[in-house]
Amino acid sequence: MVKGKTDNSILEYIPLPACFINAQGKVTGASARINEVFVYDEILEGDIFALTGIKLSELYESAAGGTHPLIKRNDKTFRISAKKLTEDDEDGLAVFFSDVTNLEDLKDRYNNEKPCVAKIQLDNYDELIDSTGPVPRLALSSQIDGIIRKWAAKMDASVIRVKSSLYVVWFEQQHLEKIIAAKFDLLDEVRNLETGADFPASLSIGVGVGGRNMAQSESYADTALDLALGRGGDQAVIKRNIKIEYYGGKLQTVEKSNKGKSRIVGHALKQLIEQSKKIFIMGHDNPDMDSFGSALGITRLCVLCEKEPYLVIDEVNESLQEIFKQAKEKAPCIVFIDEIDTIGKKRDGSGMGGGNDEREQTLNQLLTEMDGFDGSKGVVILAATNRPDSLDPALLRPGRFDRRIPVELPDLQGREEILKVHAKKIKIADTVRFDEIAKAAVGASGAELANIVNEAALRAVRDGRKFATQADFEESIEVVIAGYQKKNAILTDREKMIVSYHEIGHALVAAHQSHSAPVQKITIIPRTSGALGYTMQVDEGNHYLMSKEEIENKIATFTGGRAAEEIAIGSVTTGASNDIEQATRLARAMITQYGMSEEFDMVALETVTNQYLGGDASLACSAETQTKIDAKVTELVKKQHEKARRILLENRQKLDELAQYLYAHETITGDEFMRILNA
Repeated sequence: MVKGKTDNSILEYIPLPACFINAQGKVTGASARINEVFVYDEILEGDIFALTGIKLSELYESAAGGTHPLIKRNDKTFRISAKKLTEDDEDGLAVFFSDVTNLEDLKDRYNNEKPCVAKIQLDNYDELIDSTGPVPRLALSSQIDGIIRKWAAKMDASVIRVKSSLYVVWFEQQHLEKIIAAKFDLLDEVRNLETGADFPASLSIGVGVGGRNMAQSESYADTALDLALGRGGDQAVIKRNIKIEYYGGKLQTVEKSNKGKSRIVGHALKQLIEQSKKIFIMGHDNPDMDSFGSALGITRLCVLCEKEPYLVIDEVNESLQEIFKQAKEKAPCIVFIDEIDTIGKKRDGSGMGGGNDEREQTLNQLLTEMDGFDGSKGVVILAATNRPDSLDPALLRPGRFDRRIPVELPDLQGREEILKVHAKKIKIADTVRFDEIAKAAVGASGAELANIVNEAALRAVRDGRKFATQADFEESIEVVIAGYQKKNAILTDREKMIVSYHEIGHALVAAHQSHSAPVQKITIIPRTSGALGYTMQVDEGNHYLMSKEEIENKIATFTGGRAAEEIAIGSVTTGASNDIEQATRLARAMITQYGMSEEFDMVALETVTNQYLGGDASLACSAETQTKIDAKVTELVKKQHEKARRILLENRQKLDELAQYLYAHETITGDEFMRILNA
């Protein structure tokens, strides 16, 4: 643009749909061809973000040489580019809309027809052949061959059997998402075959996607197959350039040391344990760390199989002695014991030998060794467990593990600091607000926050940018919460409208209640988690306590989606299944855990165990009381459902308006929602 020439008269010379916006994002003028994208009279003084869904910061990034976002309007795809009107940022931007429909269609076709390579290997081919006779062997080989070729035929794929146990399949990329959606059902079909052996047949599948050429895609497939085999087989691995995805693996096995053979050994070991009445675990003459670790591993496997193991050891556990001896010699140092509940469970005297069983001996030795330590010797002993309630009291007395540090989910400040730590490893834009990201990521663990940062970096790479933006982080939160967008999931117009009403129902009920978290975002784009849409609410700060009224309001919000369906379409769908589960769980907790029922008052009717393992709850009351609880839960949920219906009926006009708007735009922000609601 010519410096200083910012009047609207220049627009008549622009042969593209274009408009001027000021520094606040308001449209100040538009070219005649803007009608190809928007109605001219409707966009003047309008907000560019509300019109396009593109943030003002992204347009300035585009003007500075960043990426050019895409929007879909009137069955066409437009690429947006921006230029500064003058050298001064305060003078606004010129925004151009280029019709790239044909180009994007061509790109989609190009991507859909890209060749993918899959390499399929029968993990335990040699073992199966050795375990069956000539006739069953031939029949089994024929069955597996038929299953693989039938699977390939569904995709019009080309398949070649290069070895007795190895197949190579070539197919178009457009079939990949269908394969993923079916969760590689090929694995299940082969696993369910009657082999005549003591173990099932299984496959390992490596898929290479996105190579520059066929050779590179095949190389990706080789790498993916090696990863599948290295993780024990019976699974599929997809390699998309630098991204690795894992699927399958239903057989509970140990990690392989020699392709599929270790998995077979692990499966056989599990069967032996399950079939045995008594299991004795012993090491060798000169025990070392490997012997100690193996004993713990087998002990854990026995516990998982609900079998009581017996450790054959001397009265003094020499392995433990050696560990603590080395700790003293190498001080200052830290001795860390993970999953200490494996050897540190409470002693109840029920074991064989009147409390002198092998586990108790190991525990006694650990207690003895710990008594010899103090802070001045420079040795710190740490242990971790998800079941602190199961530990022996002797371990927790002063002088041993005398400090208990619960590792809870991080609060708002903690989430922000964790994000900053992980963000140091990637390049980010100066405009990234970690406080806003931390607010949106409420309830996320440290690992999930690290994943959010990684997803943001990957999104920036996929879009060809050198740094991650605020939008990348916001999208990555949604990926962690609800999964990736299912761009191949096409809803019918009716389904799309039903989902729009459903999500607006949630948001509208939340907005008309006090003590509800503000609506951050509403979308009807399906996600890989199975959700066809969702409404995101974000609290302004940390929230540790909830009143009875707040919980009731949350239940009402959960029922808002179903209530909107009842009002709008006069029927109900299956889309409220998760809402029903959440509402019922909260209603039951109000009565059984929080004492928020007048009839039962402050009586504990439910106990929560294993709070660090999901918090299993079990009723501690009679069958008669349980019946009354069920009736109260039903009554409570029904009452809030009626409240949600009443709110929506009172705001029926806004319900229709917002649902139509969401239907048209697919994703709207909380600000857009409130603007329309308050208009």
